[in-house]
Amino acid sequence: MENAAQRSNQSICVMIGDVSQDFSAELMKGIFDASQREGIQLLYLMGMPRHAGSLGQSGKGKRVYHHNSIYDYANLFGADAYIFSCGSLSGFDNENTFQTFLKRFAERPYVILQESIDTSIPGRSCITIENYNSFCQCIEHLIVVHGYQKIAFLAGIADHPDTKERLRAYRDTMEKFGLPVSESMIEYGDFSEYSDDQAMQLIDHNPGLEAIACCNDEMAKGCYRVCAKRGLKVGIDIAITGFDNFSTSRSLMPPLTTISQSTYHMGEMAVMQAISLLEGKHVAPVKLETKFHLRRSCGCYPDTARKLFYHVDTHSYADIDDVMMNLSVDLINAYSSSDHESSQLLVQEFVKHVHDLLGAAGVSSVGKYSLADWLQAFAEKYGSATYLLAKRLNDYMIQIPEQILQNPLMRNLYDIISFSQGFLFSYKASMVEKRLDDFRAQSWFIPELIRDLVEGDLEDGGVFQEVVKRLHAIQLRNIYICLLPEPRPLRNFDSQDVPCGVLLAAYHTDTIVRAFPWSQMPLISTSDTLKSLPDLRCTTHLMSFSIFSGDMQYGILMCEADVSKCSLLHVVGLQLGILTNFLDLKRKENIITNELDHIREKNEILSFLSEYDPLCNILNRRGFIERAIRLNRDNLGKPAICVFLDLDHLKEINDTFGHAAGDTALIAVSNILKNTVRSDDLVARIGGDEFVGIFVSDSPDHGNSFKSRLLEAFDQFNSTSGYPFFVEASIGITSFICDHKLEIGSVVNNADHFLYEEKKHKRSSASRHQVS
Repeated sequence: MENAAQRSNQSICVMIGDVSQDFSAELMKGIFDASQREGIQLLYLMGMPRHAGSLGQSGKGKRVYHHNSIYDYANLFGADAYIFSCGSLSGFDNENTFQTFLKRFAERPYVILQESIDTSIPGRSCITIENYNSFCQCIEHLIVVHGYQKIAFLAGIADHPDTKERLRAYRDTMEKFGLPVSESMIEYGDFSEYSDDQAMQLIDHNPGLEAIACCNDEMAKGCYRVCAKRGLKVGIDIAITGFDNFSTSRSLMPPLTTISQSTYHMGEMAVMQAISLLEGKHVAPVKLETKFHLRRSCGCYPDTARKLFYHVDTHSYADIDDVMMNLSVDLINAYSSSDHESSQLLVQEFVKHVHDLLGAAGVSSVGKYSLADWLQAFAEKYGSATYLLAKRLNDYMIQIPEQILQNPLMRNLYDIISFSQGFLFSYKASMVEKRLDDFRAQSWFIPELIRDLVEGDLEDGGVFQEVVKRLHAIQLRNIYICLLPEPRPLRNFDSQDVPCGVLLAAYHTDTIVRAFPWSQMPLISTSDTLKSLPDLRCTTHLMSFSIFSGDMQYGILMCEADVSKCSLLHVVGLQLGILTNFLDLKRKENIITNELDHIREKNEILSFLSEYDPLCNILNRRGFIERAIRLNRDNLGKPAICVFLDLDHLKEINDTFGHAAGDTALIAVSNILKNTVRSDDLVARIGGDEFVGIFVSDSPDHGNSFKSRLLEAFDQFNSTSGYPFFVEASIGITSFICDHKLEIGSVVNNADHFLYEEKKHKRSSASRHQVS
């Protein structure tokens, strides 16, 4: 506890890839348990699931990079040490690419898993497993014990160190016994269970194939599926072997002959080595032992269950107490070391209840209703862990000696085992159905996650706040969404150009839900690392996923570690990429729209300046002509008048009273004209002292009445203006009919002609002094 308290501020960044396999689940559990015990915070960088790249070769490199670009953010985590799970990482083209990648972390201590490195450099360590001898033993067993000569090898990723070692063991053993190995006898997969195509290639290209040695248990699943489709019985028509000994190997039917490795212990050891490196200690490389396990998939029928009912020394039937003890030990050994504590409790509770039932019932039959009630509570308590128990109980039923069943107590034991395994298998089926329902709900959740947000009109902050709320609704905790200040295009995987910072868009913890508009998102850089995220406790372990869309990276999604939701979260990252891309486009659209509005406003101002007279605030010649043409076109066949005004004595006013007085006179004419016409009538200043108007009217006497009103308005103005000059104008009016052949210039000229007739009768001077 004291060590844990001292390390409360230390963190380890774990780089891991495919977590859909049992290997990664076991490894992460070992890392998690050790870090909890030692008080170390974990930050997982979740790379690409291997089978995501196996669905088609087109664009595979981009998919690999986009998922694995999460590793580019490692420097932002501010971790004290790193663990690289080479067994699950993918996307590195070759060893040189991987070594270039490791140079990013030269300043920090790190532990490499499943690949040997030079540990003489301070701050470096590695943990590998013993691949060669155990795989030789497996191939030799197939040759010597079963007499198989045509044995194929389903390999993993070609450049992977485990593949190289196991392939070497296969070739060496086949050569040792003089058995040929052709190129068609080796196919390369990607360590995932999606190896059906490779298994079919091996069977199709090797007639009479007797066995397939798989590089791991996951790929053996694909072989089992292919054999079932081809009507081949595993263990009878063809032998299948694996490597790992996870729950997969024990739950397959028939159980898989395989090689075990202590992956859970590797995870624990990796954390302890990282801690030692942080303390400045030299850590020697470790190679973990492996063990060969015989099961029925290779053609063997190991007497593993039958012997539990005999005394070890006398080979006579054991009494019920010894049998129950043997069953307890066997059931505990059936579980992996990572589940040792929980499996012990499960097995002890089950065995004790069975033992109690036998003691209470004696030779009488056991009540199945009460047993069913107990099994229901038991299954709900331990969940999916009861499936492996049911599988092993099934083995007991098959292998229990028939003679022993003549004993009433043993017969009762058999009945309890039979009923229990049937009940637990039924419970497993109901769990599978529930998971299917959950999957359906999740499959709906994915498209629904962003649909409403895209269709809504929320600001950036509101969008991401809604996202973290929705993610929290599917039982995710401590959720953080961080975005790049600028989206990053696709780069080569070995590029050293990594992000220097991200913006915190939103987060949802147990106590706080908060989001930020784009302009206020806090910047998190290498100097202010992701470990300092708001409301993040040092006991919280985070997983992180890449947010991307198309060829662009947008940021990372982080949440509290939950391996069961990894596949979903990879897809959520893609959905968030689509959403962020949409918001980015929308943001740019708003910028462009604002610019267009600004340009439109400028254009309106320019248009006004080009069409309006700035002094009199009415149309100029250009504006008048354009609108007069439109007025004529819109009123074809209607009568109209054209009025032409000329300010009298403008030169005299300018010369005598100044140009400001002249401007005043012009403005006065404009105002008198505007106040005399209707609001929709067309008036303009088309020259220095010339004004014109066009009006549509049904009245035949409209021209005369308008002229009278205009003259009256001038008189009214002059009587009250107080100016030392008169403001008067000569007026010419002409009538016309709107017609598509009409020329506006001709109409204006006609009005101008009448105006000059009027000028002959104008006042001799504008000055009131001259007049008086």
